[in-house]
Amino acid sequence: MACQRHKEITAFQQQFCELLNRLGTWLKANAGKVHKSFVTVRDGGLLFLLVRNSVAFDAELEDALTDLDLATAQDSAFDLIELNVLALPMASEESYRTFLAPSFTWAYDAE
Repeated sequence: MACQRHKEITAFQQQFCELLNRLGTWLKANAGKVHKSFVTVRDGGLLFLLVRNSVAFDAELEDALTDLDLATAQDSAFDLIELNVLALPMASEESYRTFLAPSFTWAYDAE
């Protein structure tokens, strides 16, 4: 039982590291449109939260984020991870911090 649990924890850690790499690659490709980005815990899973560089809706960025969401959800390499994605318009730190879990938040440098 303990051995099986250890294997599951190890597998989750590997998937989480790979997920962070994938998100980082995506951010580099979309860096000009992202002001801030985070991975946090929310609603029983992980949330990839973006704060856009502008208040205006960016259909191209939203499409790219949707593609990332679908690709990750359908990838068996992430079968232990439930990821949601959300893009917010440019806002104050006080506003977007309400979406972040104080217990766990990983901030990305969008550049």
